[in-house]
Amino acid sequence: MKLTIRKSSQRKYLIAIAVFFISLSNNSLATSLESSSKCRTHFKGTVVKVTESGAPFSIQNQKQKVTFEVGEDLGSQEEVKSSYSLNLIKGGPYKFKEGSEYEVYADSGYLCHSKASN
Repeated sequence: MKLTIRKSSQRKYLIAIAVFFISLSNNSLATSLESSSKCRTHFKGTVVKVTESGAPFSIQNQKQKVTFEVGEDLGSQEEVKSSYSLNLIKGGPYKFKEGSEYEVYADSGYLCHSKASN
């Protein structure tokens, strides 16, 4: 028995795959809050460790934990200790490099916004 797929079915299949991958890229924004004004933590800090977790061959659930040594509290509304960790989705819009300094806006361990410090 020969399996044949019509062109219209192929298009539907390709569109479904495209929608799937676009939705995955939007999920990377899930750990980034819209406005830094909602964020209760604001500090400058140096990345001391980036830890990755998740199944090695899985696209979903790839996570990163970024740990900062806090150098300066810039007016946080919640207590900031000498070390602060963020939970991120790997491949999201923000990239962190160990040893680099960043200005961070966060809330309860989730990133709102970040920029490299000069």
